[in-house]
Amino acid sequence: MALARAFRPLRALRRCGHATACLARTCDAAPPLVSRRVMGAIGLAGAAGLAGLLSPGRRAGVLAEEADDEDDDEEHHRVRNWNGCRPVELNGGSRVFVWGHRSCCPVCEATGDKPPDADLRVPTEVEWFRKHSEQHNCVWRQLSFGPSFGVARDDSGELFVWGSCCKKDGKGRQFVSPRRLLFKDGSEARFKDVQCSESSVWGLTSDGEVIVWELVPSMIAEHASSSSSSSSQAPRFCCGGKRLNGMTKPVQQMSVGVAHAAFLTEDGGVYCLGRNSCGECGADPAVHGIASAVRRVKFPRHCHPILRVECGKSHSVAIGAEGQCLAWGDDSKIQLGLGDTRSNV
Repeated sequence: MALARAFRPLRALRRCGHATACLARTCDAAPPLVSRRVMGAIGLAGAAGLAGLLSPGRRAGVLAEEADDEDDDEEHHRVRNWNGCRPVELNGGSRVFVWGHRSCCPVCEATGDKPPDADLRVPTEVEWFRKHSEQHNCVWRQLSFGPSFGVARDDSGELFVWGSCCKKDGKGRQFVSPRRLLFKDGSEARFKDVQCSESSVWGLTSDGEVIVWELVPSMIAEHASSSSSSSSQAPRFCCGGKRLNGMTKPVQQMSVGVAHAAFLTEDGGVYCLGRNSCGECGADPAVHGIASAVRRVKFPRHCHPILRVECGKSHSVAIGAEGQCLAWGDDSKIQLGLGDTRSNV
């Protein structure tokens, strides 16, 4: 599949994660009384419809202040709803707020978090994150969500996973509280990035290795079953994962879509893996419907080295050495920037 048709210069490349932009446009904006200084990062995942906001408490002890003017009832009520709790002075930790689809909401009843009965319409604090960060003196750096699970990364490079599954009687959902996500070979890998696809968790280590935990919903269901059927305490960690091989150099950046992923190596090469039904992995979909192993995407010589790569639901985008925007995959919604071609190449 020729990529030349997709060459278009752009000034900037925004993350084109699956439905992220749509979620960002439709969710309610934060009240103006929330200080921009304390908003560390926002993690979004359209596959789940859940969003999270990280507040680094080491720089400021209070996330949001209530309205000074008590007569302004509407504004006062809006800020209180957005907070979800009273302003809390922190003791060396940070806070996490989530909103959106309840199935991937982090819940730990031991710390006071209750399983939501409905989707979260306003940002709501997850107490487990604050108490864990205060106890271990860490700060939360990143959140990512799948359809029924999620993962978080702290400033020490450790990962924590949670999720939910349908109860055996079919009535409601059973939630698995956040717990360490470990690599099965026993090595103390430290991660600088973590992202979710529709069924897997992908971690990028500080050494440039990619670790993949597949079938995460099944893993969550097993932990839910063990915690409900056993009188002893369920394991407080999830172990598994495998190294992703086939790339000649360490990975410096990755992007994970719904069912495919792209990796940028230190030498500026781009490798793709996963579903290729629309050519999103840079191969002819009529020949390769799935890229079962990482394959290097070929670019014109003047575009090398690639500076950044991002995945959408069924398309991929990269920035070339001279600022070119290269896009390939599904163009049914004009997401490749080629105009109203209505093609799938």
